[in-house]
Order: sequence, then C-alpha cells, then structure tokens
Amino acid sequence: METPKTLSISEIKIRKARLEDAAAISSLIIPLLKKYVSHEFTPQAQITMLNTMSESKIAENISRDFEYYLAEYGPKEASPAILAGVIGMKGKDHLFHLFVAERFHRAGIGNKLWHFMLSQNNESQFTVYSSRFAVAFYQKLGFQSIGEPMKEGGVLCYPMAVEVNR
Repeated sequence: METPKTLSISEIKIRKARLEDAAAISSLIIPLLKKYVSHEFTPQAQITMLNTMSESKIAENISRDFEYYLAEYGPKEASPAILAGVIGMKGKDHLFHLFVAERFHRAGIGNKLWHFMLSQNNESQFTVYSSRFAVAFYQKLGFQSIGEPMKEGGVLCYPMAVEVNR
C-alpha cells in the first residue's frame, strides 16, 4: 500500500502490541536506528544495540514488563494495515522506544503515540535516553535535559525527563 500524499491522522489507529508483532516492530526499528542513530556509537556498540532490537529481544520485552503500542495506517478497505510507528515503555515511566517509519515522519504519529500512551498510564513523570536525532522531538513533547550526554558501552544518549499534569 502506498503512503498517501496527505495523511489524515484519523487514519492512524493505535493498538497494544502482541508477541506476534515482534518481527514487524524489529523491522521498523532497525533501519531507522541504522540511518539516524547508530553512527554515533562505537562499532561494537552498534552491534550490541542492533541485537537489542532483534525480533527475539522485542518479543522478550513484550513478554516482560514492557508495554508496546503500534500506530497502524490503513483505510478500512486495506488489509493488512501498515505499521507506521511504535512506542515502547519499560515499566510505567521510562520511554524505551519511540520510532516512526520514515515515510510517516512529520505526520503527527509520534505525538499521537505519546499521547495515547499517556492515556493508558497513570504516571506523571517519565524519562527517556534520547538519541541526538530525537532531542528536538522530545523537547516538543515537554521533555527537558536532566544531565550531560552520556556514553556508556559506546552508546551516546541524552538523559531527559518530563512531568505531565494529570
């Protein structure tokens, strides 16, 4: 299915991920990670990070204390829907994954995923270890830096937090 030139955010449906979604989630995340994020890592850290995004690791996350939601695009007559984005929370307060397929960038999907997750969650404070690429996006969601950029095991990240009014 081709992405329309004008996308109505109402055509995006969000649902909770299931174990059988792990392959699609991994297939969405890995190319984005390679293009936008992993160049900031050491070669060994790139391998380690990509391995944590594998189908088996995503499935393991889903079966543990992670919660994933999928944004899917598809007019009612379309089957199957296209995975447009994913948000993953570790525990209730740490944003672990938020990725939007490149062809859906700047369509409001990341924002929609974030607000949907907030509607499913009672926490008021959240953290994220952002990539450099995503810092501006998280700032638009209200996140602020809570420290200097960190590099652990060759992985560069920017610690951020947000408090939401409930």
